Amino acid sequence: MEFRYSTLVPPASYDDENLCTGYTLRIHKDEELVDLGTLRAQEDWSRHVGPVGFYKGSLGAKFNFVSLALPECLPDRIEIIAYINEVIFLHDDIVEDVNKQRVCFPSSCQALKVCDQH
Repeated sequence: MEFRYSTLVPPASYDDENLCTGYTLRIHKDEELVDLGTLRAQEDWSRHVGPVGFYKGSLGAKFNFVSLALPECLPDRIEIIAYINEVIFLHDDIVEDVNKQRVCFPSSCQALKVCDQH
């Protein structure tokens, strides 16, 4: 396979303990677009749903999840893919939280508030 949109991640730069044997880790060349899509999703979520706080989502200490998961994604699609992925991650975390707490929807339906159970 010809790799057009990704580069090899140097094996010394990550822990390969949980990777499949022989797996070659690659990263998308346009990682800044991936980060931009991720951050835009978090900003939009904060604006339209509620604060994300210290949530990092796809933003890893070294690499963005989407950059590694989809290294050969077309460059003109990678930002929107990262955006959608981040919204899915945020939604998943809210759904997990709903299982633990009661959720109150304000009458204006503009924000999601998590209430204490009483």
